[in-house]
Amino acid sequence: MSLDLEAADLLERAADALESGRLGWMQGRLVDHLGRVCAVGALRTVAGSVDRVTLATLRAVELVERRVPEVPGLQADLDRIQLVRTRNLVWWNDRVATDVNEVIELFKYTAKEVRNAQ
Repeated sequence: MSLDLEAADLLERAADALESGRLGWMQGRLVDHLGRVCAVGALRTVAGSVDRVTLATLRAVELVERRVPEVPGLQADLDRIQLVRTRNLVWWNDRVATDVNEVIELFKYTAKEVRNAQ
């Protein structure tokens, strides 16, 4: 399996875990004492451990950061336009995302785009 497809798989698994409630979402930290995670924490958790970074996790973050400005409905205000310049998933999770559904949508959109490009 290519690294991009492995990253797409992580994105789908993280989206599913967030959507089902198996993972709780939060802002401001990688993980909290209740086990809630940010967007990057969700990717790292489904990859095996929130404390470990894999090549697939790094690639998933890179792919997401490239696509944030493309997702319909996720760039409606000045903060979102600023993201086009920064392209930083941590910043977006903490300052722009308004709820877990936006993270889920971004992960699913990115995974679909990666798979369509293969």
